[in-house]
Parts: sequence; C-alpha cells; structure tokens
Amino acid sequence: KIGHSVKLTNNEILHCDCIIKSGSVWVDASRFSGESEPVRFQTGDTLYAGMLILDQSIDCVFEVTALNQNTRIAQILKKAEDFRLG
Repeated sequence: KIGHSVKLTNNEILHCDCIIKSGSVWVDASRFSGESEPVRFQTGDTLYAGMLILDQSIDCVFEVTALNQNTRIAQILKKAEDFRLG
C-alpha cells in the first residue's frame, strides 16, 4: 500500500517504486541505466520496480511510492506501446 514501510530481502526483485527511509542497499539497476556494476543507494534515494536488491544494511527500510500501473517501469512500457501503435 502506498506510504507503507516495508522490509525487503536480498535477491528480491522490487514490485513497487519506493524511497529508502533508512539504511543503504546495493542494487542491480541495469534495466534502467544499462550499468553492469551494482549501484549503491542510500537514505532518501528512489528505487524502481524491476530493480534487484543485491545486498542491504540490516536497518534498511523502504517506503512504497507507486504500485502496479503507476510504477516507473509500467509508465515506460506504456509509452513504448503507445508509440508502437502510433
């Protein structure tokens, strides 16, 4: 639910967009950035659905900011589909 705080596990693919409320996390963000190396995100940073949690601090807490068709990846896919259909 939007605004709820959640804990995530290592090797979990995000199914929502969220903000890191506390802690830090290493993420595979290659679906968004093309970066092949893990990226470190910290308190206040935004993560997007489709990113893979690789490793996180024990105190890491996330706040859900978007779900389902409102996530960044869903919006990107919709724009691509709209473009394809002309």
